[in-house]
Amino acid sequence: QFLAAACGHPALKGIAPEILAMDYFTPMTQRDGVPTLALFNWACWCTFNNLGLKEDNPQPKYDDAHVAWRERDIIALRRPVHFWRQMTNPQAFDEYFKQMDANEFISKIPCPAYLLSGWYDIDASAELKVFTALREHGGNERVRQFTHCVMGPYTHGSVANFPGVTETQETRNKLHDRQNQFFINLLKDENSDPLPDMKPITYYVMGANEWRGAETWPPQGTTFTSYYLGGGSANTLAGNGFMKASLEETSEDTFISDPLNPVPTGGGRWGGRGAGQ
Repeated sequence: QFLAAACGHPALKGIAPEILAMDYFTPMTQRDGVPTLALFNWACWCTFNNLGLKEDNPQPKYDDAHVAWRERDIIALRRPVHFWRQMTNPQAFDEYFKQMDANEFISKIPCPAYLLSGWYDIDASAELKVFTALREHGGNERVRQFTHCVMGPYTHGSVANFPGVTETQETRNKLHDRQNQFFINLLKDENSDPLPDMKPITYYVMGANEWRGAETWPPQGTTFTSYYLGGGSANTLAGNGFMKASLEETSEDTFISDPLNPVPTGGGRWGGRGAGQ
């Protein structure tokens, strides 16, 4: 939607992207430096279906973590795959990926957006970055004033199953109703806020299990806390390292980081089975 909106068609009044990314290189393969095995398995499933490959090609498993990340195409297809080698190379952010980089054309977006995502969806942080970018650098005053964002307790299209979360799929459906109202009101009057009863960003607070609204992200008054590694060996699953907010209370700790062979995860924020673990 962003690529199309940036073309500036005069008939375009609003957009409603979900599950978006600021670019299609970083979040898909090296999000925060940690690749997701689940995303790789999904890519393999798509490849199998597109190529008509079924039972004779073994699906990769979560316990294949000993296999180098860039070599996993061998597991899936028993041969190197060029696009996979390119996407798993941290130096491969080239012109192909730059043309899909939202950072390059946020200022060209001519209409407000209704952004909907969840804390455990594939790239929730991108949703927040896009919201802030549109509110600060959108193509006109309407974009900067009328863009809205909703962040709920959701994975990839469903409600997260965490203790205390009382939201249901019905709640998510109601948020889509607000999306419809967003479009209807823009068509009636493009120069007024289409959702005047909602704060620019509406977000669900995990733990407190309640909805809140704010003018900006992070919300005004937010305080940040730095945590430091310490206490022993944090470089294995069975390590005895820990994190503390005070640098004085920690002892030196180390871990190995190799961008060409990063440590993958079977959980985290990716949108499906194991999301949030």
